[in-house]
Amino acid sequence: MFPRWLSWLMLGFLGYLVVLGNARQKAGPVPDAAAPVEAAAQAELPALRAALDVERWKRAINPDYAKRIDCTLPISADGQLPIAVAESTPGAGNPAQCGDTIRMELTIWNSAGHIAYQDKFELLLGARVVASGLDYSLVGLRPNGVRTLVLPPAALAHAAHSPAPKDLLAALPAKRTAIVTVTRLPDQP
Repeated sequence: MFPRWLSWLMLGFLGYLVVLGNARQKAGPVPDAAAPVEAAAQAELPALRAALDVERWKRAINPDYAKRIDCTLPISADGQLPIAVAESTPGAGNPAQCGDTIRMELTIWNSAGHIAYQDKFELLLGARVVASGLDYSLVGLRPNGVRTLVLPPAALAHAAHSPAPKDLLAALPAKRTAIVTVTRLPDQP
């Protein structure tokens, strides 16, 4: 097994090679003076963003890290999934996959039907930062899509040292079913 510092060194070197390769491949047509410089710069951002996706490189280099990304849920003894998902707005664009980081607005409802928590943040699907059922339920959600989830206590497990906000974790009921509405925000260009 590689030492952690060697993995980071390899990741940095691979990033350098990607940037160097992109600089050498710029043999395409030069934008004319009338074309805005921003448009030419925006055309290269997706390739650069994909090359510098640190989470993807961590999973590729370190098998132990890859094991931590898991979007599966155990099926109950009667063969039923322990959660209910209702998609009210399908959205458009690329669907979220396990291991993707998505931007979303999360609303947690209390038993009286009032909002217990509402905020926007980024979530790495499969890291179980908020709840394992949330990670499982958001796979396939497209930008601007809206889903309402009914998560039983078995689907509310999260990482031991979760970096999620404390008020978010406190809003999830400990031993009761949670009702959560998620709106996936558009991907940033």
